[in-house]
Amino acid sequence: ESAITLPASIALSEVFIVVSLFVELGRSLPASGFAAILRLAYPFRHSVLRPGQDMEIEVFTLGKQPRLRSIYFEILELILKKNRNTFFHPTRSCPMPRHSKPRELSLKWLNLFYICARKGSLQGAAEETGLTVSTVSHHLRSLEEHLGVELFNHSRRPMVLTPKGQVFLRNIESALLDIRKAEAEATAGNLSEASYLRIGAIEDFDSDIVPELAVFLSEHMPRCDFLFQNGTSAAIHEMLRNRQLDLGITASPGEKPRDLEDRLLLRDPFVVVLTVNEKLPIEEVVAGRTALPFLRFASNLMISRRIEAQLRRMNIALPHRFECSNHQTLMAMAAARAGWTITTPLLFARSRRFHGQLRMHPFPGKSFARTLSILSTPDCSNAIVELVDAQLRRRITEHAIQPLCEKAPWLENSFALIE
Repeated sequence: ESAITLPASIALSEVFIVVSLFVELGRSLPASGFAAILRLAYPFRHSVLRPGQDMEIEVFTLGKQPRLRSIYFEILELILKKNRNTFFHPTRSCPMPRHSKPRELSLKWLNLFYICARKGSLQGAAEETGLTVSTVSHHLRSLEEHLGVELFNHSRRPMVLTPKGQVFLRNIESALLDIRKAEAEATAGNLSEASYLRIGAIEDFDSDIVPELAVFLSEHMPRCDFLFQNGTSAAIHEMLRNRQLDLGITASPGEKPRDLEDRLLLRDPFVVVLTVNEKLPIEEVVAGRTALPFLRFASNLMISRRIEAQLRRMNIALPHRFECSNHQTLMAMAAARAGWTITTPLLFARSRRFHGQLRMHPFPGKSFARTLSILSTPDCSNAIVELVDAQLRRRITEHAIQPLCEKAPWLENSFALIE
């Protein structure tokens, strides 16, 4: 009754089944458990049950194997009957003593603690990691018991770090990011061997730059599956934080993101766009002393908030008549003399069909600009980020900086790549 013999007839060639057993019998039990590791190979060689630290139940098989599930439950029943300080070898008929040793700090605990602190909930951490809520909760409890302190105020919703939890997070955050980056670099290997890459980009790049980037990457990473996602800067930032993207080409957030790598790419100044026949001085237009209405970006966009903040600093209040999230529509309206707008050279470069009817002007008074960046998750390989960065710089120069600076030389010192 202290051993199990697994017949060779149920073995699967090159299949590993890893079973971690966790039995929650009450808070009085110590935070330790059993792990059973079974290797089934044909011909059958060995199976070993040994002590372990992971306590969630995970069974990986190929296809539906009722007999394997039956054996799993037989093992579970056997272990439940046995003393917690015993481990078993299936080929032996008697238990062997286990030499206990202090449980080491688990990297899984630290990662789950970091994700829970970032998400503010067990449910959010479970969705990101693919674990159950009870498993995430158990690992957090194990970490707290190991440290002997409460890291979260468990009576609050959403989850709130205790003062000691805040200190612990500050001390481990950079180390975890370094570990993830090291893992990414170690597993990246040759770019031609990369298997999956998810890239998000704002619409500013979707006419020429991102399509050419996609073609280039598909040629140089032939074994890689790609996902290209368009969206607003805010949406791309959120997808990166939720690990739904690996890399994003977007406007820089107001403050440096703690959990993302930020590589500055382009300084894109704000300019005033009018029809070529407009004779009124730009200062008068921006001050609102024109019959043409101001054509706004939709207020939920980051670029709109930047423009409105600058106008407020200048004590300029312009009537709200027309808002639009699509830049091409704003350019069409301006070309039809339905209004004027504030945009950037990079966006203006996408509207070539209207260039003969429109003209850019420097923003009057104190200039201001937005910064575009490449944001990446800590586990995105540096080699991939550098490749994307180099290709973007080449194409931004070719499609936007050079042609626009030839037409408007006053842009040369403000519309430029950030080295």
